[in-house]
Amino acid sequence: MGRRTCLGKEMAYLSAGLLLSSLISRYDFHLADPVDSVTYDVGLTLWTVHGVRVRFQPRECRQP
Repeated sequence: MGRRTCLGKEMAYLSAGLLLSSLISRYDFHLADPVDSVTYDVGLTLWTVHGVRVRFQPRECRQP
């Protein structure tokens, strides 16, 4: 890596992973609008042209 890398990059990756795992464990995710196909905008990163709308609902509380 070069001299000018972000000092907090690894911490940001760790925080993003913790946030995603927390969301996935607490919510169910569903597509808000049914779509037949998704159009992608190709560049340095892969984006969808019109976005993908997602609806999430809290999971039911399950007792062990």
